[in-house]
Amino acid sequence: MKKALAAALATTALAAPAMAQEIDEFRIGLLGGENAQDRLASNQCLADYAEEALGVPTRLFAPADYNGVIQGLLGGSIDMAWLGASGYAATHIADPDAVEPVLVKTNLDGSFSYHSIGFARADSGIASLEDMEGKVFGFGDPNSTSGYLIPSVEVPQETGASMEPGDYFGDVVFTGGHEQTIVAVANGDIDAGVTWADGLGAWEDGYNSGALRKASDAGLVDMNQLVEIWKSKPIPEGPIVLSTSLPEDVKETMVELVSNLHETGRGMRLRRRRRRDGGLRADRPRGLRDHHRSAQARDELKALRLTRGPGPRGRDPLRIRDTAWPTSPPPPTESPTPAAPIWR
Repeated sequence: MKKALAAALATTALAAPAMAQEIDEFRIGLLGGENAQDRLASNQCLADYAEEALGVPTRLFAPADYNGVIQGLLGGSIDMAWLGASGYAATHIADPDAVEPVLVKTNLDGSFSYHSIGFARADSGIASLEDMEGKVFGFGDPNSTSGYLIPSVEVPQETGASMEPGDYFGDVVFTGGHEQTIVAVANGDIDAGVTWADGLGAWEDGYNSGALRKASDAGLVDMNQLVEIWKSKPIPEGPIVLSTSLPEDVKETMVELVSNLHETGRGMRLRRRRRRDGGLRADRPRGLRDHHRSAQARDELKALRLTRGPGPRGRDPLRIRDTAWPTSPPPPTESPTPAAPIWR
C-alpha cells in the first residue's frame, strides 16, 4: 500500500481543495495507436496538470501493446487509463473490481460513439469487402475494439466466412497498432486494414477525429490516396478508468480535472487543425459524459470476448520495417521523471 502523504495544491485553477492523499505517485497508462514517443508527448500536459492537482509526481506509461495497459491496471502498476470498450471488457472479465469507469468522451455533435473503418489504397482496385477475397487484411491489436474485436464480429457477417486466413481473406495479420496499419496500407505492405474514426466530417480530412485524422495531420498519408471499403455500426466509447484502490479524494480530483479539461485546458498547447469551413477546433472533443453510457458496450463486448479467441490462431505478427509486434508486453516505456503533458 502506498503510504507517503502528499498535500494537494489549493490555489491554482486546476487544483482540488487541500486534502491528504495516501499516494506517493500517480501513473497513467496510454493505449497504443501511435508510437510510444508520440503518445508520451501528446499526453504530457495531462501528467503536468495531474501532478499539480494531486501534489505528487505523475508518470506516463506507454506499453508496446494494449495488453500492457490492461495488465498494468490489473497488477496495480497503472492508476488511470482511457480504454476502448474491448479493453475495458477484458479488464472487467479478469477482475471486475480492478478499475472503476468514471468518464466517457463525447463528440462535437454530442454523440458518444465512433466507427471501425476498413480502408485500402485508392489505386488498388479494392472498393468493398467483396474485392478483398484472397487478399491480405491487417488489424492493429487483438485487444483493440475497433482495430480487431468489432471487425472480427461484423466482417464475417458480411462475407459469410470466418476470419481464419485462407477462408475468405488470403491472410489476416496484426500490425501492432492503428498508425502501423495505416502506414502498412499506404506503403502497400498489406492490401487493406482497419482503424478508427468518429465518422463525422469529410473523408479527405480523415474525418473530424480518429487515427486517420491524426495520420493525415502528421503527414503520414494523403487521404486522397486511400478509399473507405467498410464501416462498422456505431461503437460506444470506452471509458476513462481509475484503479479502485485509489483513495476517494484522488478519484474525485482526477474526475474533476479531466471532465473540465475542455475549459481549464484552454491554455494548454492543444494541437489545432482546420475544418473544411475554415474554422479551428481542439483536437479532442469538448465534452465528457458519465460512464454509464458505456455499460451496455461493456456487457456486450464481455460476452463477445468470452466466446471468441484473441485473434487468428497461430498467427505470427506482421513484420513491417523489421519491427515485429511483440507477443508479450515488454517493460513499460515511461516519460522522463516529472515532465510536462499535452492532452489530445
